[in-house]
Amino acid sequence: MNILYLTVDQLLPGMIVVDDVLLPDKTELMSKQTVLSVKHILKLKMYNIGKVPCLVPENVAKAVDKASVSHWNTVRNTAEFKNFSRDYRTTVLDLRAEFQTISDPACTKYDMNRLTDMVYRLTDSSYSATHIFDLLHCMRDFDDSIYVHCLNVALIAHSIGIWLNLDAETLNQPVLSGVVHDIGKLNIPTNILTKPGKLTDEEFEIIKRHPDFGLEIMKKFSNLDPRVLDGVSLHHERNDGSGYPNHLTAGSIPAFAKILAIADVYDAMTAKRQYRDSISPFEVVANFEKDGYTKFETQYLLPFLEHIANAYIGVPVLLSNGLVGEVVMINRQKLSCPMVQVGTEFIDLTKWGDLKIKALC
Repeated sequence: MNILYLTVDQLLPGMIVVDDVLLPDKTELMSKQTVLSVKHILKLKMYNIGKVPCLVPENVAKAVDKASVSHWNTVRNTAEFKNFSRDYRTTVLDLRAEFQTISDPACTKYDMNRLTDMVYRLTDSSYSATHIFDLLHCMRDFDDSIYVHCLNVALIAHSIGIWLNLDAETLNQPVLSGVVHDIGKLNIPTNILTKPGKLTDEEFEIIKRHPDFGLEIMKKFSNLDPRVLDGVSLHHERNDGSGYPNHLTAGSIPAFAKILAIADVYDAMTAKRQYRDSISPFEVVANFEKDGYTKFETQYLLPFLEHIANAYIGVPVLLSNGLVGEVVMINRQKLSCPMVQVGTEFIDLTKWGDLKIKALC
C-alpha cells in the first residue's frame, strides 16, 4: 500500500495513520497505526491539522470496490436496457431523416405526432420517469451535437412534465419542443458544431444564432402550438437576463422555454465530449445549486433536482479521494451532498469540505 498525504477533508474512515500526529507544542494528538473513524477525523479537523500520512487498507479498498461494477453493469445486462438501446439507436436515425424533411423549405405540412411518437416509444421502455436517467446514462458513449441531444432533451422534458403533473395533452408540447429545440443547428457549419476545443468568440456568436434559425424552420407549420416555438427560440434565455438571443428576464420567458432550458443544460453537462468526460449528476446538481436558482425557474428546477438526486440512492459512487461508496440518503438542504456509506462508516458530505462525488460507478 502506498502512503498518501491527505488533507483532513480528504480522509475517510478505515484509513490508517502511519505517523504520530502532533500538535504545535509536540503533544501527541493521535498515535500512528490509528484506524480512523468519523470521530477521529472530526478531532483532526477541530485542531486544524494539515496533511496526514495515511494508508488505505486492502480490506477497505475491496469492500468499497465490490460495489463499483454492480449498478451500471446490472442496468446494461437487463432485457429492458437492451430493448431501449436498440430502439434508441433506431430513433436517432429516424430523427435524422425527419429533420431533413422538416428543414426543407418546401415542406409546409407535417404531422408532428411522428416526432412525439418516437419519444413515447422510448419512454414506454422505462418503468418510471426517473429510471429513464439510468438508461440514458448507459448510452453516454453514443452522442452527437444535434440528434442525440434533441432526443435526450425530449426524454428529460417528458420526465420533468411528469413530475410537474402535466396532463397528457399539455405534456406533448414540451416533449415536441424538446425534440426540435436544436433543429436550427442544421444551419450551423459542421466544423463549428464538432470542434473539439474551445470556440472562438466569433464561432460562439454563430452558435448563438441557432434558436433563430430553428424558429425560421418551424414557424412555417401552421398546426404547431405556439408554446413549441417558444421552446425552440427561447430555451437559452435565463431568468436573470444572462441568456440569449434576447436577454429576456423571468417575467418574459414562457413556461415551456424554462422547462427546456433545464433539460438542455442537464443533458449538455452530463454528456461525454471530445474535450472532457461526462460530469456526474451530483456535480451537475451542485452547479445548479451554485447559481441555478437565479437563472432557472425554481418551481421547475427544485423538483427536477430532487428527483435526480433521489434517483441515485443505492448507487455506487466514486469520491474525489479515490474511494467508492454508496449513496444512502439525500440531504434536501444540499442535494449535491448526500450521505454516503463507505465500508461500515456513513459520511455526510455536507460536513466534509472538499470531499465530493466525482462520478457514478
